[in-house]
Amino acid sequence: MARKYFVIGSLIFLFLYTAGRAEISVSSLEKQGEDRHGRVKISRLPELVVFEKGGRKEGVSAAFGGTLEDAVVVAGGCNFPDLPAADGGKKVYYDQIYVLRNPERKKVSWEIAGRLPVQVANGASVTLPEGIVCIGGCNRDQVLNDVWLLNWDAGHSVVIVRDLPGLPVAMDNLAAATDGKNIYVAGGNIDGMPGKRCFVLEGVGAQAWSELPVYPGPVRLQPVAAVVKQKFYLMGGFQPVAGDRESVVATDGLVYNPADGKWSEAGEIMPEDGKGSRGLVGAAGLVLDDEIVVFQGGVDYAIFKAAVDNALLQRKAAGLGLQEVAERLKQEQSMYMKHEPDWYRFNRRLLLFRPETGEWTSLGDWEEVARAGAVMVWYKNRLVIVNGETKPGIRSADAYMLIGNMN
Repeated sequence: MARKYFVIGSLIFLFLYTAGRAEISVSSLEKQGEDRHGRVKISRLPELVVFEKGGRKEGVSAAFGGTLEDAVVVAGGCNFPDLPAADGGKKVYYDQIYVLRNPERKKVSWEIAGRLPVQVANGASVTLPEGIVCIGGCNRDQVLNDVWLLNWDAGHSVVIVRDLPGLPVAMDNLAAATDGKNIYVAGGNIDGMPGKRCFVLEGVGAQAWSELPVYPGPVRLQPVAAVVKQKFYLMGGFQPVAGDRESVVATDGLVYNPADGKWSEAGEIMPEDGKGSRGLVGAAGLVLDDEIVVFQGGVDYAIFKAAVDNALLQRKAAGLGLQEVAERLKQEQSMYMKHEPDWYRFNRRLLLFRPETGEWTSLGDWEEVARAGAVMVWYKNRLVIVNGETKPGIRSADAYMLIGNMN
Protein backbone atom coordinates (compact mmCIF):
# COMPACT_ATOMS: atom_id res chain seq x y z
CA MET A 1 0.00 0.00 0.00
CA ALA A 2 1.28 3.45 -0.88
CA ARG A 3 2.07 5.65 2.09
CA LYS A 4 -0.44 8.29 3.20
CA TYR A 5 0.80 11.37 5.00
CA PHE A 6 -0.98 14.03 6.96
CA VAL A 7 -0.91 17.60 5.77
CA ILE A 8 -2.09 19.70 8.69
CA GLY A 9 -1.81 23.53 8.31
CA SER A 10 -3.23 26.41 10.58
CA LEU A 11 -5.51 24.60 9.67
CA ILE A 12 -4.77 21.27 7.31
CA PHE A 13 -6.24 17.57 6.50
CA LEU A 14 -8.43 15.28 4.33
CA PHE A 15 -9.11 11.80 3.16
CA LEU A 16 -10.77 9.30 0.98
CA TYR A 17 -11.39 5.60 1.17
CA THR A 18 -10.96 2.56 -1.09
CA ALA A 19 -13.99 0.61 -2.26
CA GLY A 20 -15.19 -2.58 -0.63
CA ARG A 21 -14.42 -1.76 3.02
CA ALA A 22 -16.83 -2.43 5.87
CA GLU A 23 -19.10 0.41 6.92
CA ILE A 24 -18.36 2.13 10.20
CA SER A 25 -20.51 1.32 13.21
CA VAL A 26 -21.39 4.84 14.26
CA SER A 27 -24.72 6.54 13.99
CA SER A 28 -26.17 9.14 11.73
CA LEU A 29 -26.18 10.93 8.53
CA GLU A 30 -25.52 9.35 5.13
CA LYS A 31 -25.53 11.43 1.97
CA GLN A 32 -24.99 10.82 -1.71
CA GLY A 33 -22.10 12.57 -3.43
CA GLU A 34 -22.74 14.53 -6.61
CA ASP A 35 -19.97 13.57 -9.00
CA ARG A 36 -18.48 10.68 -10.87
CA HIS A 37 -16.30 9.59 -7.96
CA GLY A 38 -19.27 7.93 -6.29
CA ARG A 39 -20.58 7.89 -2.77
CA VAL A 40 -19.27 9.59 0.33
CA LYS A 41 -20.78 8.72 3.70
CA ILE A 42 -20.68 11.17 6.57
CA SER A 43 -21.25 9.90 10.08
CA ARG A 44 -21.49 12.00 13.21
CA LEU A 45 -18.90 11.48 15.93
CA PRO A 46 -19.19 12.67 19.54
CA GLU A 47 -19.06 16.43 19.88
CA LEU A 48 -15.87 18.01 21.15
CA VAL A 49 -17.29 20.63 23.51
CA VAL A 50 -14.62 22.91 24.95
CA PHE A 51 -17.08 25.40 26.43
CA GLU A 52 -20.81 25.24 27.19
CA LYS A 53 -23.08 27.91 28.61
CA GLY A 54 -26.82 28.43 28.43
CA GLY A 55 -27.26 25.71 25.85
CA ARG A 56 -24.52 27.14 23.62
CA LYS A 57 -21.77 24.64 22.84
CA GLU A 58 -18.41 25.77 21.52
CA GLY A 59 -15.53 23.84 20.07
CA VAL A 60 -12.32 25.48 18.85
CA SER A 61 -10.70 26.55 15.63
CA ALA A 62 -7.07 26.78 14.52
CA ALA A 63 -6.03 23.90 16.78
CA PHE A 64 -3.24 21.37 16.30
CA GLY A 65 -4.40 17.92 15.24
CA GLY A 66 -3.27 14.45 14.31
CA THR A 67 -3.52 10.79 15.27
CA LEU A 68 -1.69 8.63 17.78
CA GLU A 69 -2.29 4.97 17.00
CA ASP A 70 -5.95 4.38 17.94
CA ALA A 71 -6.84 7.97 18.80
CA VAL A 72 -7.67 11.28 17.14
CA VAL A 73 -5.94 14.18 18.88
CA VAL A 74 -6.92 17.87 19.03
CA ALA A 75 -4.70 20.24 21.00
CA GLY A 76 -4.98 23.94 21.76
CA GLY A 77 -7.17 26.17 19.63
CA CYS A 78 -9.25 29.24 20.36
CA ASN A 79 -12.84 30.49 20.62
CA PHE A 80 -15.04 33.24 22.08
CA PRO A 81 -16.67 31.58 25.10
CA ASP A 82 -18.06 34.43 27.19
CA LEU A 83 -19.59 36.58 24.47
CA PRO A 84 -19.75 35.89 20.73
CA ALA A 85 -17.24 37.83 18.67
CA ALA A 86 -20.11 39.76 17.05
CA ASP A 87 -20.99 41.15 20.49
CA GLY A 88 -17.45 42.18 21.34
CA GLY A 89 -16.36 38.95 23.03
CA LYS A 90 -12.68 38.33 23.72
CA LYS A 91 -10.81 35.45 22.12
CA VAL A 92 -9.66 32.73 24.54
CA TYR A 93 -6.79 30.32 23.83
CA TYR A 94 -6.51 26.76 25.17
CA ASP A 95 -3.77 24.30 26.13
CA GLN A 96 -5.81 21.11 26.58
CA ILE A 97 -4.90 17.99 24.61
CA TYR A 98 -8.12 16.14 23.76
CA VAL A 99 -8.19 12.55 22.50
CA LEU A 100 -10.97 10.43 21.01
CA ARG A 101 -9.94 6.79 21.26
CA ASN A 102 -11.25 4.32 18.69
CA PRO A 103 -13.63 6.83 17.08
CA GLU A 104 -15.25 4.20 14.83
CA ARG A 105 -16.74 2.47 17.87
CA LYS A 106 -20.00 3.28 19.62
CA LYS A 107 -20.18 4.97 23.01
CA VAL A 108 -16.84 6.75 22.79
CA SER A 109 -16.17 10.25 24.07
CA TRP A 110 -13.47 12.89 24.11
CA GLU A 111 -11.17 13.06 27.11
CA ILE A 112 -8.40 15.40 28.23
CA ALA A 113 -5.12 13.48 28.06
CA GLY A 114 -2.62 16.22 28.78
CA ARG A 115 -1.79 19.88 28.25
CA LEU A 116 0.50 21.85 25.99
CA PRO A 117 3.19 23.99 27.61
CA VAL A 118 1.20 27.15 26.75
CA GLN A 119 -2.19 28.17 25.44
CA VAL A 120 -1.90 28.42 21.67
CA ALA A 121 -3.76 28.52 18.34
CA ASN A 122 -2.94 29.37 14.71
CA GLY A 123 0.07 27.08 14.49
CA ALA A 124 0.53 24.08 12.19
CA SER A 125 0.98 20.36 12.76
CA VAL A 126 1.92 17.17 10.95
CA THR A 127 1.71 13.53 11.94
CA LEU A 128 4.82 11.35 11.66
CA PRO A 129 5.57 7.80 12.82
CA GLU A 130 7.25 9.39 15.86
CA GLY A 131 4.12 11.33 16.84
CA ILE A 132 2.37 14.64 16.17
CA VAL A 133 4.64 17.63 15.56
CA CYS A 134 3.11 20.97 16.65
CA ILE A 135 4.75 24.09 15.24
CA GLY A 136 4.54 27.76 16.17
CA GLY A 137 1.26 29.60 16.71
CA CYS A 138 0.24 32.47 18.93
CA ASN A 139 -1.81 33.46 21.93
CA ARG A 140 -2.93 36.73 23.47
CA ASP A 141 0.59 37.57 24.67
CA GLN A 142 3.07 36.25 22.14
CA VAL A 143 3.91 34.59 18.85
CA LEU A 144 5.75 31.29 19.31
CA ASN A 145 8.73 29.63 17.70
CA ASP A 146 8.24 26.50 19.84
CA VAL A 147 8.04 23.05 18.28
CA TRP A 148 6.74 20.05 20.23
CA LEU A 149 6.36 16.34 19.64
CA LEU A 150 3.23 14.71 21.12
CA ASN A 151 3.05 11.00 21.84
CA TRP A 152 1.62 8.54 24.32
CA ASP A 153 3.33 7.68 27.56
CA ALA A 154 4.26 4.04 28.06
CA GLY A 155 0.81 3.14 29.37
CA HIS A 156 -1.16 5.05 26.72
CA SER A 157 -2.91 6.94 29.50
CA VAL A 158 -1.63 10.48 28.86
CA VAL A 159 -0.03 12.37 26.00
CA ILE A 160 3.47 13.57 26.76
CA VAL A 161 5.04 16.65 25.18
CA ARG A 162 8.70 16.73 24.14
CA ASP A 163 10.59 19.76 22.87
CA LEU A 164 11.99 19.68 19.34
CA PRO A 165 14.35 22.29 17.86
CA GLY A 166 12.57 25.64 17.79
CA LEU A 167 12.00 27.63 14.63
CA PRO A 168 14.61 30.33 13.92
CA VAL A 169 11.74 32.86 14.03
CA ALA A 170 8.30 32.99 15.61
CA MET A 171 5.55 32.00 13.14
CA ASP A 172 1.76 31.98 13.20
CA ASN A 173 -0.98 31.41 10.61
CA LEU A 174 1.51 29.25 8.73
CA ALA A 175 1.18 25.90 6.97
CA ALA A 176 3.20 22.72 7.41
CA ALA A 177 3.57 19.48 5.49
CA THR A 178 5.73 16.37 5.55
CA ASP A 179 6.95 13.61 3.27
CA GLY A 180 7.08 11.26 6.24
CA LYS A 181 10.43 12.54 7.44
CA ASN A 182 11.18 16.12 6.40
CA ILE A 183 8.89 18.80 7.82
CA TYR A 184 8.35 21.93 5.70
CA VAL A 185 6.84 25.19 6.96
CA ALA A 186 5.92 28.33 5.01
CA GLY A 187 3.40 31.14 4.90
CA GLY A 188 1.97 33.18 7.74
CA ASN A 189 3.46 35.86 9.92
CA ILE A 190 7.15 36.04 10.80
CA ASP A 191 7.80 37.54 14.23
CA GLY A 192 4.33 39.07 14.14
CA MET A 193 4.51 40.56 10.63
CA PRO A 194 3.54 39.06 7.26
CA GLY A 195 6.62 37.42 5.75
CA LYS A 196 7.80 34.87 3.21
CA ARG A 197 10.56 32.92 4.97
CA CYS A 198 10.38 29.11 4.76
CA PHE A 199 12.13 26.33 6.66
CA VAL A 200 12.63 22.57 6.72
CA LEU A 201 13.46 20.20 9.59
CA GLU A 202 15.09 17.05 8.24
CA GLY A 203 13.45 14.65 10.66
CA VAL A 204 12.58 14.86 14.36
CA GLY A 205 16.17 13.91 15.21
CA ALA A 206 17.64 16.92 13.40
CA GLN A 207 19.45 19.53 15.46
CA ALA A 208 18.06 22.63 13.75
CA TRP A 209 15.78 23.95 11.01
CA SER A 210 17.33 24.88 7.66
CA GLU A 211 16.13 27.93 5.73
CA LEU A 212 14.72 27.59 2.22
CA PRO A 213 14.54 30.32 -0.43
CA VAL A 214 11.66 32.73 0.16
CA TYR A 215 8.65 31.98 -2.00
CA PRO A 216 7.83 34.42 -4.84
CA GLY A 217 4.83 36.72 -5.16
CA PRO A 218 2.53 38.03 -2.44
CA VAL A 219 2.61 36.98 1.20
CA ARG A 220 0.37 33.98 2.00
CA LEU A 221 -1.30 33.95 5.41
CA GLN A 222 -3.35 30.83 6.25
CA PRO A 223 -2.35 28.82 3.17
CA VAL A 224 -2.53 25.04 2.80
CA ALA A 225 0.61 22.94 2.39
CA ALA A 226 1.27 19.48 0.98
CA VAL A 227 4.18 17.31 -0.08
CA VAL A 228 3.58 15.20 -3.18
CA LYS A 229 6.38 13.12 -4.71
CA GLN A 230 8.97 14.96 -2.61
CA LYS A 231 7.82 18.40 -3.80
CA PHE A 232 6.45 20.96 -1.34
CA TYR A 233 3.22 22.71 -2.41
CA LEU A 234 1.96 25.97 -0.90
CA MET A 235 -1.62 26.65 -1.98
CA GLY A 236 -3.86 29.67 -1.50
CA GLY A 237 -3.58 32.04 1.45
CA PHE A 238 -3.90 35.81 1.50
CA GLN A 239 -1.85 38.98 1.76
CA PRO A 240 -3.49 41.54 4.09
CA VAL A 241 -4.08 45.20 3.35
CA ALA A 242 -0.88 47.27 3.52
CA GLY A 243 -1.09 51.05 3.37
CA ASP A 244 -3.20 51.96 0.33
CA ARG A 245 -2.78 48.53 -1.24
CA GLU A 246 -5.76 46.16 -1.20
CA SER A 247 -5.45 42.61 0.02
CA VAL A 248 -4.49 39.77 -2.31
CA VAL A 249 -6.42 36.52 -1.89
CA ALA A 250 -4.34 33.95 -3.75
CA THR A 251 -6.18 31.83 -6.30
CA ASP A 252 -3.14 29.78 -7.19
CA GLY A 253 -0.36 27.72 -5.67
CA LEU A 254 3.42 27.43 -5.64
CA VAL A 255 5.71 24.42 -5.54
CA TYR A 256 9.24 24.08 -4.15
CA ASN A 257 11.49 21.39 -5.61
CA PRO A 258 14.26 20.33 -3.20
CA ALA A 259 16.17 18.80 -6.13
CA ASP A 260 17.03 22.22 -7.57
CA GLY A 261 16.12 24.50 -4.66
CA LYS A 262 13.66 26.55 -6.72
CA TRP A 263 10.05 27.69 -6.46
CA SER A 264 7.71 27.61 -9.45
CA GLU A 265 4.02 28.05 -10.17
CA ALA A 266 1.63 25.19 -9.37
CA GLY A 267 -1.36 26.51 -11.32
CA GLU A 268 -4.75 28.00 -10.54
CA ILE A 269 -7.12 26.68 -7.89
CA MET A 270 -10.39 25.25 -9.19
CA PRO A 271 -12.80 28.20 -9.67
CA GLU A 272 -15.93 28.53 -7.56
CA ASP A 273 -18.66 26.53 -9.36
CA GLY A 274 -16.66 26.83 -12.54
CA LYS A 275 -16.88 30.66 -12.54
CA GLY A 276 -15.85 32.85 -9.61
CA SER A 277 -12.39 32.92 -8.07
CA ARG A 278 -11.62 30.51 -5.24
CA GLY A 279 -9.07 30.88 -2.48
CA LEU A 280 -8.11 28.37 0.19
CA VAL A 281 -7.95 30.66 3.22
CA GLY A 282 -8.83 28.68 6.35
CA ALA A 283 -9.00 25.43 4.37
CA ALA A 284 -7.25 22.15 5.11
CA GLY A 285 -5.69 19.46 2.94
CA LEU A 286 -4.47 15.91 3.08
CA VAL A 287 -2.31 13.94 0.67
CA LEU A 288 -3.66 10.62 -0.61
CA ASP A 289 -1.28 7.95 -1.91
CA ASP A 290 1.42 10.55 -2.66
CA GLU A 291 -0.60 11.60 -5.73
CA ILE A 292 -3.66 13.66 -4.80
CA VAL A 293 -4.30 16.55 -2.41
CA VAL A 294 -7.84 16.67 -1.03
CA PHE A 295 -9.04 20.05 0.28
CA GLN A 296 -11.85 20.83 2.70
CA GLY A 297 -13.49 24.04 3.87
CA GLY A 298 -12.22 27.58 3.82
CA VAL A 299 -13.83 30.97 3.35
CA ASP A 300 -15.52 32.38 0.27
CA TYR A 301 -13.16 34.45 -1.90
CA ALA A 302 -15.40 37.43 -2.63
CA ILE A 303 -17.00 37.78 0.80
CA PHE A 304 -13.70 37.42 2.62
CA LYS A 305 -11.82 39.87 0.39
CA ALA A 306 -14.59 42.46 0.70
CA ALA A 307 -14.42 42.21 4.49
CA VAL A 308 -10.61 42.45 4.62
CA ASP A 309 -10.58 45.47 2.28
CA ASN A 310 -13.56 47.27 3.82
CA ALA A 311 -11.75 49.76 6.08
CA LEU A 312 -9.34 50.72 3.28
CA LEU A 313 -12.21 51.23 0.81
CA GLN A 314 -14.02 53.37 3.38
CA ARG A 315 -10.98 55.64 3.66
CA LYS A 316 -10.61 55.88 -0.11
CA ALA A 317 -14.30 56.67 -0.60
CA ALA A 318 -14.22 59.35 2.09
CA GLY A 319 -11.08 60.85 0.57
CA LEU A 320 -12.84 61.15 -2.79
CA GLY A 321 -15.89 62.75 -1.20
CA LEU A 322 -18.07 59.70 -1.86
CA GLN A 323 -19.89 59.88 1.44
CA GLU A 324 -22.77 57.61 0.45
CA VAL A 325 -20.33 54.89 -0.59
CA ALA A 326 -18.31 55.32 2.60
CA GLU A 327 -21.45 55.10 4.73
CA ARG A 328 -22.62 51.97 2.93
CA LEU A 329 -19.25 50.34 3.48
CA LYS A 330 -19.31 51.32 7.15
CA GLN A 331 -22.74 49.72 7.56
CA GLU A 332 -21.54 46.54 5.82
CA GLN A 333 -18.57 46.44 8.18
CA SER A 334 -20.79 46.78 11.26
CA MET A 335 -23.04 43.95 10.05
CA TYR A 336 -20.31 41.58 8.90
CA MET A 337 -20.23 39.36 11.99
CA LYS A 338 -24.02 39.22 12.39
CA HIS A 339 -25.24 37.18 9.41
CA GLU A 340 -26.42 33.58 9.47
CA PRO A 341 -23.76 30.97 8.55
CA ASP A 342 -25.08 30.35 5.02
CA TRP A 343 -24.46 34.01 4.11
CA TYR A 344 -20.67 33.54 4.39
CA ARG A 345 -20.65 30.73 1.81
CA PHE A 346 -17.85 28.71 3.38
CA ASN A 347 -16.67 26.05 0.92
CA ARG A 348 -18.95 22.99 0.98
CA ARG A 349 -17.05 20.95 -1.59
CA LEU A 350 -14.35 18.33 -1.24
CA LEU A 351 -11.79 19.32 -3.86
CA LEU A 352 -9.25 16.95 -5.39
CA PHE A 353 -6.00 18.22 -6.92
CA ARG A 354 -3.52 16.08 -8.87
CA PRO A 355 -0.31 18.14 -8.96
CA GLU A 356 1.37 16.13 -11.70
CA THR A 357 -1.41 16.87 -14.20
CA GLY A 358 -2.84 20.06 -12.69
CA GLU A 359 -6.30 18.46 -12.74
CA TRP A 360 -8.96 19.59 -10.23
CA THR A 361 -12.23 17.81 -9.53
CA SER A 362 -15.02 18.15 -6.97
CA LEU A 363 -16.23 15.29 -4.83
CA GLY A 364 -19.69 16.37 -3.76
CA ASP A 365 -21.30 19.17 -1.80
CA TRP A 366 -21.50 18.80 1.98
CA GLU A 367 -22.68 21.28 4.57
CA GLU A 368 -20.76 19.33 7.21
CA VAL A 369 -17.39 20.18 5.63
CA ALA A 370 -18.16 23.91 5.30
CA ARG A 371 -15.80 24.90 8.09
CA ALA A 372 -12.82 27.22 8.40
CA GLY A 373 -9.94 26.35 10.70
CA ALA A 374 -11.16 22.80 11.33
CA VAL A 375 -8.89 19.96 12.41
CA MET A 376 -8.80 17.23 9.78
CA VAL A 377 -6.95 13.98 10.21
CA TRP A 378 -6.62 10.67 8.46
CA TYR A 379 -7.68 7.88 10.82
CA LYS A 380 -7.34 4.31 9.52
CA ASN A 381 -8.57 5.05 5.97
CA ARG A 382 -11.21 7.43 7.23
CA LEU A 383 -11.31 11.20 7.26
CA VAL A 384 -12.16 12.87 10.55
CA ILE A 385 -13.15 16.56 10.66
CA VAL A 386 -13.37 18.20 14.09
CA ASN A 387 -14.71 21.63 15.13
CA GLY A 388 -13.79 24.75 13.13
CA GLU A 389 -15.82 27.87 12.41
CA THR A 390 -19.30 27.77 10.88
CA LYS A 391 -19.04 31.56 10.48
CA PRO A 392 -16.53 34.14 11.69
CA GLY A 393 -16.30 33.96 15.47
CA ILE A 394 -18.60 30.95 15.94
CA ARG A 395 -16.96 27.57 16.62
CA SER A 396 -18.77 24.33 15.94
CA ALA A 397 -18.58 21.51 18.49
CA ASP A 398 -19.35 18.94 15.78
CA ALA A 399 -17.10 16.14 14.61
CA TYR A 400 -17.61 13.90 11.59
CA MET A 401 -16.14 10.81 9.99
CA LEU A 402 -16.14 10.43 6.20
CA ILE A 403 -15.79 7.34 4.05
CA GLY A 404 -15.63 7.68 0.30
CA ASN A 405 -14.70 6.05 -2.98
CA MET A 406 -12.40 7.89 -5.36
CA ASN A 407 -12.31 5.24 -8.03
